[in-house]
Amino acid sequence: MKNTVVLFLSTLLVMLLWNCNNQTTNEVKRSFISTDSIIGVKVADTIIYDVIIKNNNPEDSWSSECLKYLKHDALIDSIFDAVYSGKFKAYDHFTGSLLSIKSIKEMETQDGFSRNAIGKIQFSEIWYFSSEYTVLNKKVISMVLGLEQYNNLGELKGYKPVFKVYLN
Repeated sequence: MKNTVVLFLSTLLVMLLWNCNNQTTNEVKRSFISTDSIIGVKVADTIIYDVIIKNNNPEDSWSSECLKYLKHDALIDSIFDAVYSGKFKAYDHFTGSLLSIKSIKEMETQDGFSRNAIGKIQFSEIWYFSSEYTVLNKKVISMVLGLEQYNNLGELKGYKPVFKVYLN
């Protein structure tokens, strides 16, 4: 009887310790993933791609669905606010030269310019992948805002870079 009780208590103790260890490991994993730390192996150093952030075709239901949660005005206004406050520096996309806040304010007053007409962002990013945590982290290096350009028939012909900002 005494041996049975000892065996039972020993088994119970091992199970409790095992369960606590698994919970701690899972909590550490969740905690580690939820931080802003970059984890994983660098799988893309530097990848550049465009993202359309404004759907100009009301018949394009797929684009509408893809953009339904985007707060276009909040995003664009936040970027301009960060430039005007000095948190971001704006650069000419072609020359790389620093743009003054005065020149950006002047650009905003020109005919054909509207923050609402910014329809594309070009991202430069570094990608990290962790198979252990099944996480793909993206670190944004820079963003270029793209202003819609139309032909004489009112058809979208492309985008003109507004300015580039670097993050971090």
